[in-house]
Amino acid sequence: MNVSKLPFGQCRLAIASSPNLNQHEFKVVATTFTNITRQYFNEQRQDVELIHLHGSVELAPILGLADAIVDIVQTGTTLKENNLVEYSTIMNIQARLIANKQSFYIKDEAIYRFIKEIGVI
Repeated sequence: MNVSKLPFGQCRLAIASSPNLNQHEFKVVATTFTNITRQYFNEQRQDVELIHLHGSVELAPILGLADAIVDIVQTGTTLKENNLVEYSTIMNIQARLIANKQSFYIKDEAIYRFIKEIGVI
């Protein structure tokens, strides 16, 4: 059960690569988020091969594993540290508080106290 958006954790799912490539030149894309990435490139009518990676996805272009990456970006610092630039945003992402339906009804007072403490209400 989606209880509330949280007042932190604003990010985006973005495509990044070396600054010398054009987005239409991407043939191999590394990501942890293969379903969303596949859907995005299908909508763009761009045929790409996806590589499913965990961890430091931004290393894939540096190691020659992929032309580009799709990853969560908040400030872009990690991209800059790895000489990558952001090409486009697939979607904005927001941290949310989620609760099991049964727990939400059984522990509603504790949940409301928590969301009040973190400044949601």
